[in-house]
Amino acid sequence: MRILSLLKSNSKPIISLLSVIVIWDIAVRIFKFPVFILPPPYDVIVAIFKFFNVISSNMLTTLYETLTGYGLSIVLGLPLGILIVYSKFSKDYIMPLLVITNSIPKSALAPLFLLWAGYGPMSKILISFLMAFFPIVLNTAVGLYRIDENKINLVKCLNGTPLQIFMKVRLPNALPSIFAGLKLSITLALIGAVVGEFVGGSRGIGVLILSAATEIKTAIVFACIIVISIVGIILFYGVELAQKIIIPWYKEHSQM
Repeated sequence: MRILSLLKSNSKPIISLLSVIVIWDIAVRIFKFPVFILPPPYDVIVAIFKFFNVISSNMLTTLYETLTGYGLSIVLGLPLGILIVYSKFSKDYIMPLLVITNSIPKSALAPLFLLWAGYGPMSKILISFLMAFFPIVLNTAVGLYRIDENKINLVKCLNGTPLQIFMKVRLPNALPSIFAGLKLSITLALIGAVVGEFVGGSRGIGVLILSAATEIKTAIVFACIIVISIVGIILFYGVELAQKIIIPWYKEHSQM
């Protein structure tokens, strides 16, 4: 019954996915695309199982780079977001630098990280960190700023300390915005790791995609893309699960 309930609640995404697969298969059959241009869904599924060990081992490398970069962005991004709210210097001088840095395409910075950190995991971790860092800082600062001043004045009237105001009023109010940034950042961190592997590396799902594309093994390329998508979805919903555990009282207005 639980499985049926889960399928029913996610029926629309499942129907959409199946529709895409059916249209994909029909298009391949009608237009007779060469396999190296667009392989049929069956070939991609076969490639996933046939090369599962290779794909999974490289995906683990990418996952390590993603989670390390993401963790680093949380450790540095959350305190900096708080500092921007409480420090005028940070707001006036550090925030503009972050905006400028975020406007630079990360693919343009990837070769520099390779020169500085080498072709090992560290360069990919740095790119992953850079991709995930700004949304966390921005959403933390925005969440802390957007507060009803009447609530703060009430706590002050009750002789509340600045720490109590932060812990009892500002932080709980900011948590939905912070988690919005965390959910956005986890997918960006994954993209950053793959981009870093595209530019240069010896292992990782991005390296495998480039290798398969060079050898015109398009089914493997599609298999890798599907695996990346599945991992990205799992990571996103992992953060969402953490949100439901930490702030169970919050219900997103945008839920459909």
